[in-house]
Formats: sequence, structure tokens, C-alpha cells
Amino acid sequence: MRAQSRERPQALGTTLRIAALSVLTLQNGTQALLVRYSKEGRAAGAVPYLGSTVVFVCECVKLVAAFGLLSVRARLMRSPVVV
Repeated sequence: MRAQSRERPQALGTTLRIAALSVLTLQNGTQALLVRYSKEGRAAGAVPYLGSTVVFVCECVKLVAAFGLLSVRARLMRSPVVV
């Protein structure tokens, strides 16, 4: 019984690491594409925006993603072990 409880958190940690890496990779790639597209494809009368605003919004998105992954981890750690 003790061996099963030790294996589950380690496997769960590996899965969450892969999920976090995937989410952050997707977010960073999307950020780069959206910034490039929005800078190139501006309409004639569009107001330019600051690059620091983009960085701030992207960091907020990363924060939300991190809290989401933490809440998933907390829920999975509380669920009983199914064998």
C-alpha cells in the first residue's frame, strides 16, 4: 500500500511538468505570432501600442495558467488512489 502512494505523486509530478511545459510553450509561440501579426497588419488609422503592454498581458496569462495547473494538481493530490 505504501509503495503505491509513493509512486502516484512522482508520476503525477511528471505529468504536470509535461503539461506545464506544453502550456507555456504554446503560450510563448502564440504570443510571438500574435505580436508579429498585430504589428504588421495594422489598419491605417490604428493607434500603436507599447511593447511593455504586450509583455505585461502575457505575464498575466502565464500567471493564470500557473494557477490553473496548481488547482488541477491540488485536486488530483486529494483524490483517492485507484488501483
